[in-house]
Amino acid sequence: MSNSYLKHLRKNKWFHGTTLAAWHDICKQGIVSNYNKGNELDFGYGFYLTPIKEQAEHFISTMLEYRKQESFLSE
Repeated sequence: MSNSYLKHLRKNKWFHGTTLAAWHDICKQGIVSNYNKGNELDFGYGFYLTPIKEQAEHFISTMLEYRKQESFLSE
């Protein structure tokens, strides 16, 4: 494994961009690592960790905007 990957994997703080409802589920159930096992996604829809806070914030902002647009179109 390259040194650039190892540098990131050694970080003590990770960020996850998610909705409040999903955060409650994670707190209640923990991370279900085999949620989508056998499908193209490793940890379920939208689950990822990043050592960069702004990257997680951007992800959830984009997802919330997408859901707003999706809701508007379905009315």
